[in-house]
Amino acid sequence: MGRFDSTQTRVTPVFRSLEGMPSPWLDRLLTLPTHGHPARLSWAGRSTQVDEIKYGADEKPLPAPVKLLDWLIANIQDVTGKGLDSLSDHSRDKRRRLLARDPDVIAEARARLTSNRADNQWFVLEGPSYPDVFISTPDLIVVIEGKRTEPVPTTATTWMSPRHQMLRHLDCALEMSGGRTVLGFFVVENGIDGKVPEVWIRAAASTISQEVLDGCLPHRTASERQAIAKGFLGVTTWQSVCREFMIDPQSLPDTV
Repeated sequence: MGRFDSTQTRVTPVFRSLEGMPSPWLDRLLTLPTHGHPARLSWAGRSTQVDEIKYGADEKPLPAPVKLLDWLIANIQDVTGKGLDSLSDHSRDKRRRLLARDPDVIAEARARLTSNRADNQWFVLEGPSYPDVFISTPDLIVVIEGKRTEPVPTTATTWMSPRHQMLRHLDCALEMSGGRTVLGFFVVENGIDGKVPEVWIRAAASTISQEVLDGCLPHRTASERQAIAKGFLGVTTWQSVCREFMIDPQSLPDTV
């Protein structure tokens, strides 16, 4: 957020331009990211005709997988030390007892999770994921996280660490994919050399390291973790996107 908010100064104007193009553009966009999984998933032969796109003020919420929520109930951690702040007395007490691994409250939380899930309930320890851009086609789901001034991606949530932002998006998207191929990548600002900054190359490598995959996706099988990792295409830059689609970079607002 702030003067250089990436949603308003990069995501919205760029994807509004792409959305208005008369010819298919998604396939070209997917070729731009680099430094993703070396055996990344292929979308060859799959439809890239966009049937839904959400971004800006209309971001699409992707609910957390139920298996993750169940795992969190028994493995809750207060990552920031402030997880019990701003809660009702009832929710604070229940979550404090979850943190203490109270078996009765764990059992109650799991029972409630299967019968009455709602994101504002004390037993729901991760809310929906909101990728900056959500794109679907008959065969694909694409989740994109746009950055501008942020030096690194988000790597934890209130109740879980590690929980890398991109893996969270991919995990949630896979849950509602209905068999479609799930892909994701970052778009960031050019480095001073005009290329993807080294810090984001390192972040991309970290995203698909085995340690991070295991830590972020404890509710997934080994094969599911690898499918999620292979859907990570890597990182590209706003300048590369503008160059590919002949979008004048001067048309992008510098500040809000």
